[in-house]
Parts: sequence; structure tokens; C-alpha cells
Amino acid sequence: MGAEDFAGNKFVNQIYLLILLVVLALAYISFYTDPSHFAQFIGDLNPLLAISITGLLGLMIHVFCLRSFGFSILKSGRFTKSLRYAWLVILFAIVAILVDWKITLPIDINIPFPDSLLFYPAIAFMVELVFHVIPLAMALMLANRIFKNIDEEKVTFGCILLVAIIEPTFQILMDSYPIGALIVTWLNILLFNLTQLFIYKRYGFIPMYCSRLIYYSIWHIAWGYFRLDILF
Repeated sequence: MGAEDFAGNKFVNQIYLLILLVVLALAYISFYTDPSHFAQFIGDLNPLLAISITGLLGLMIHVFCLRSFGFSILKSGRFTKSLRYAWLVILFAIVAILVDWKITLPIDINIPFPDSLLFYPAIAFMVELVFHVIPLAMALMLANRIFKNIDEEKVTFGCILLVAIIEPTFQILMDSYPIGALIVTWLNILLFNLTQLFIYKRYGFIPMYCSRLIYYSIWHIAWGYFRLDILF
């Protein structure tokens, strides 16, 4: 194992499992405070079971699959370097706020404060696994079987682009905004996903997860609290 890749390193795997345990604790408190929060996103599924299964699957995918494609849980000495992209994440959150400011989205688009402090760090972990880690692993394994004679970097970039499209498309299919807002939202979330997947490839899963925490902290938690007084 190279010094750059710690996906199979016991210590890094333990950090991942520690984050998973913290996420499960937050999900437990959030779920039993108000079960409707998770129901908006995962229906009748038990969030503790859903997060546990996806979390453990994510660990196995990193150890047995994504390592060979250069994706890790955390790459040595690179976490602080990943923070240089925080300004981009902040920009994407500001664009989302401006869309809301312009058209005034529904009053209940965010989980109310202070429940949001528990809910969003938990759901963010699951979102990264469902929209990024799992589909990326599937895409890479399939693409490398089909496109054997194409440069691996090009195949990886193609898979990243394909995976980046999933979340923004899912988002606009769930929304009923004016067409202009839908286009801006789709592009904004697409660029956010591309930035995240770049962070993932270069720095690891944990920095990618942290980038979503920054985004959610601004858009869902902070703005979710102040918008109620500003817009309504």
C-alpha cells in the first residue's frame, strides 16, 4: 500500500467507523425526536438500519473496490489541503439561497432548527454513499470491463461525470419550481457534485463528506433558520 492511499489502513477505517457511529447517534436522536424528518427522504425505511447498511457497504466498497481506481476514505496528509475548495462550496450554497430569495421556495423545504443540527449531518453521510460512492463503484467496475482499451483516466472522468448528474436530476424531478429556477438549480447542484467528486478523487471520502457538511450548514441549517423571518 502506497503512502498516498490509506483506504485499507486500519486506522483510517476506524475513523470511518467512528464517523458512522456518530452519524447513527445523531440519526437516533433525530428519528425519535420527530420520525417525519427522515420520512420525507427515505419513506418508511428505518434510518438507523438504512444508514448502517449503506455505511458498512461503503466501507467494503472502499476496501475491496475503489482503492484500485484511486479513491480512498482519506489520503495521507491531504485533509487540510482539501479545505482550499471550501470557498467553492460556499458559493454553491449562496446560489441556492439566491434562488430561494428570488422565487421563495416552500416554507417547509428545510428541517426546522434545532432539529436540523442533528438531521443534516446524518443524512449527509447517507447521501454521499447513495449518490456518490455506490454508483461510482458500479460505474467504474462496469466501464472498465466494457472500455478495456481506453485510457483509465478518461474512463474514470466519464464515470465521475455520469455520477455527478444523478443528484441534480433527482433533485429537479422532486421539485416543481419555475423552469428558470430548475435550470439554475440543476446546474448549481451538478457543479457542486463535480467539485465533490474531484475532492473525493484527490483527497478522499471524508473531505468530500465535510464539503457537504459545509454546504448543508449554510443552505439547510443557517439559511433554513433565517429564511423563515426574512421570506415569510
